[in-house]
Amino acid sequence: MIDCPFPALRRCLLVGPGSWALLIAASVLAPVAAAAVPDTTALGRLRADADSLRSLTRSDLARAFLEATAELPRVTPRAVWRDSARTRAWTDAEARALPDSARSRLVRRDLDETFYWNTRYGSPLAYVRALEILAQHGVRDVRGRRIADFGCGMIGQLRLLALLGADAMGIDVDPVLRALYSEPGDLGPVPEANGRGGSVKLAIGQWPAETRMQANPTRVRPP
Repeated sequence: MIDCPFPALRRCLLVGPGSWALLIAASVLAPVAAAAVPDTTALGRLRADADSLRSLTRSDLARAFLEATAELPRVTPRAVWRDSARTRAWTDAEARALPDSARSRLVRRDLDETFYWNTRYGSPLAYVRALEILAQHGVRDVRGRRIADFGCGMIGQLRLLALLGADAMGIDVDPVLRALYSEPGDLGPVPEANGRGGSVKLAIGQWPAETRMQANPTRVRPP
């Protein structure tokens, strides 16, 4: 081991004629592998979880569901307002349109991308198991199918199903979902990469107890 004439290399091992040239060339020409920066956003973690689950799935249907996470959009934080009884919810625009006396009695909550995809119930990727069972009973894809998720709790699984061509409807009693998923692009048609896309709808209310829900279940409940 001898001192290297190039400070950047510090010390090097001389093993034979031409070693300096070989060592310098290797140091200069060898490509530096850039370390992959992990995506630590909520959507990045969801996609990473999908990658981890892929090796555990057996059906093309379940794998397609996981792969569809690559098509999910980024979501910016949004505000939802609630009353003290937690029975009603307003979007930020709806709350700001209220008289000051009414708005002052509401509680504002800023909801981030994690809440958008998971809400209180965990990852939408849990639906992979249900799709595996469907595949075992002969369902190869959901393109063109109408799917209702009773007690959906979130929109992520509906969006993934729509990306596979399904018309997916979520049914739930939680008024926060109506306010949370109220911006352009949250609901409605979802384009599919390989042809006909599906759609996402929400029905917020008590079904079948409410006559309104029976008559027109695709209509979301106003505040």
